[in-house]
Amino acid sequence: GRATSGPRISASQQHQRSESFGDVLETDSASASLDLPPQFYQNRPDLKQSIMEAILEITSDLEDLHKNINDQATNHIHAGEVILSYGQSRTIKMFLKAAADKK
Repeated sequence: GRATSGPRISASQQHQRSESFGDVLETDSASASLDLPPQFYQNRPDLKQSIMEAILEITSDLEDLHKNINDQATNHIHAGEVILSYGQSRTIKMFLKAAADKK
């Protein structure tokens, strides 16, 4: 069957939805102080910098992913073993080639 994108929403319905969402936020913000620990309300000027550093670290790890996996190839593949894989994967192909090159 054909997938549907769901019901269409008119501009006035969207406006009503955003107003009601705003009302919900105002209501929730009044009660939120009771639900969250105090550290959630502390000013953290260093938070943006900490998040940016974490994102850069993850990006770096992802860029080196194949190299790090390939460095372990000889630890996991030994002479005389039969290796079976299911489907095609660039990572597996590079891993097996790295193991063969190191032997």
